[in-house]
This record gives sequence, C-alpha cells and structure tokens, in this order.
Amino acid sequence: MAATPSSNDAAAPDDACRPCGGTGTVLSGQGGEPHPVTCPWCEGTGRRVAGHDAQAARRAEAERPD
Repeated sequence: MAATPSSNDAAAPDDACRPCGGTGTVLSGQGGEPHPVTCPWCEGTGRRVAGHDAQAARRAEAERPD
C-alpha cells in the first residue's frame, strides 16, 4: 500500500502518530486515484503505538501458502 504521510507532522503532539499526523487516516494511491484509508501505523487511533509493525499483516499474507 502506498501511503502519503500528512504534511503537518511538525505540529503533532509527541504521542501522535507521525505518518498520519494524528488524524488516523493517510492517503493511498493504490488503485489509481488517491483516497483516504485507515492509517496502518496507528490502526486509525491517531496515537503512536510503540513497537507496532504496520507491514506485519502484509508480510503474513505474502508468506501464507495458497
């Protein structure tokens, strides 16, 4: 998934998720036109999740045998 972080990261509080700027959504360009999706780094909470691996689910899907 291609995600574009928010441009207002500098104004975010210390515990806010940096990729989404605390909004809980990021813009995805997957599928052609950019559209908002739930932030995979904070799972939509807008708060940083210590030790969270945003791409773990995708890796698990890729490693799963058909």
